[in-house]
Amino acid sequence: MNTKFRKTDNIIPPLGILYVASLLNQHGIESKFLDGLLFCNNISDFSKLIKRYKPDIVGVTSMTPNFSIAKDVAKEIKSVNNNIITVVGGSHITALPNCIKNSSFDIGVIGEGEFTFLELITAFRDSRTISNIKGIAYKSNDSVIINETRPLLKNIDILPHPKRDLLKKFSIYHPAIFNYKKLPCATILTSRGCNYKCSYCINSLSNKTFWRGHSVKYVLEELEDIKVNYNISNFWFLDDDFAFDRVRAYKMCQEILNRNLKINWSCMMRVNDADYKLLSLMRKAGCWQIAYGIESGSQRMLDIVNKGSSLVEISNAVHLTKKAGIEVKGFFMLGLPTETVADIEKTINIAISLPFDYATFFPVSVVPGTRLEKEATKYGKIVKYPDKMKMSYNNNVFIPDTLNELELIAFQKKAYYKFYFRPKYILNQIIKLRNFSDLKKKIIALGVLVLQ
Repeated sequence: MNTKFRKTDNIIPPLGILYVASLLNQHGIESKFLDGLLFCNNISDFSKLIKRYKPDIVGVTSMTPNFSIAKDVAKEIKSVNNNIITVVGGSHITALPNCIKNSSFDIGVIGEGEFTFLELITAFRDSRTISNIKGIAYKSNDSVIINETRPLLKNIDILPHPKRDLLKKFSIYHPAIFNYKKLPCATILTSRGCNYKCSYCINSLSNKTFWRGHSVKYVLEELEDIKVNYNISNFWFLDDDFAFDRVRAYKMCQEILNRNLKINWSCMMRVNDADYKLLSLMRKAGCWQIAYGIESGSQRMLDIVNKGSSLVEISNAVHLTKKAGIEVKGFFMLGLPTETVADIEKTINIAISLPFDYATFFPVSVVPGTRLEKEATKYGKIVKYPDKMKMSYNNNVFIPDTLNELELIAFQKKAYYKFYFRPKYILNQIIKLRNFSDLKKKIIALGVLVLQ
């Protein structure tokens, strides 16, 4: 099999796997980590490493866009040694547990995988049945058995920090160019989940409470460990909603200052969380950029996707963030169910009328099992990812009845050009340049956006 892995401009350590590895290590179970995207050019390279290490169990993580590759990897593993147990985790298997049926995966881990995978390993080690392990799907003859759901961890502090020493070196990894201030940049999760139920998000699959935060003590210990042991002072917080618990966020920033940590970091927040007192403290604690999921400039579309925010809150959040001295990045979606040309024009207009520093305009990506998927089949057509090797959500995978694909592509280009080629915007970016590295970074970033 000569399937090639396509490289991307957004390469960050897979923290989910590193959390699993850390918990296994804590229980005396040896594991090895392989980032196939970085160290393998094709399936054959991966196969050679499987032969070298001779693993008993191989776990693979996969989202929907790259599940085809994950299946190819599992097939190759089985061709090397059919006795190797293959396990898949990630958002795709969580949404569609039956997806392992026509694949070479033996088992799927549904939802949070740390303790589920630990139980799997110990069950195989001790020759016990897996039929009572919560949070898995597995093959039995020609069927897929889906076990009882595993409850979410209430106290996520019981997990050890991700086992970053399995990474060969941090310098290989780098987020998308707009998401870091300097390299090297480490990623960190200070919380898990989100309590909102946007129809396009996998969190909308359940009515349960999702958001859980690490304690301030846990987070600061992890930040200090990374800074001391890896000499890294730049961080990207990957939380879905960093400031959902404003009191915790405030205490965290205060503790960063108390410990004189001197770090730079960026995060993602909801516009509902914008509070000038908190934003000012975040800036003092090293926060240089906040990304907000704006999605649309049309209140009708915000309501349709159950965003839970208003145009007034959007405007307020952007202005307060800029007032606090923090850069603002906006995420926008184009081509939602029933969306019209007028709705898209409103989205472009809000992007250029508010003081955003950066903006990304994504075609709608339909996550399997979400409420949006049901609406998408009712109000348009879901198409397959045109390039399974491109691990990206930047492809048109949904076409609403109100628009066609060529129109969506044209509107995406229009949005980028109208945002990034405004004379006022270009002048502001020039004024903010501090050195040649800044100029080079902005030119590369602009090229990535407008040429995609």
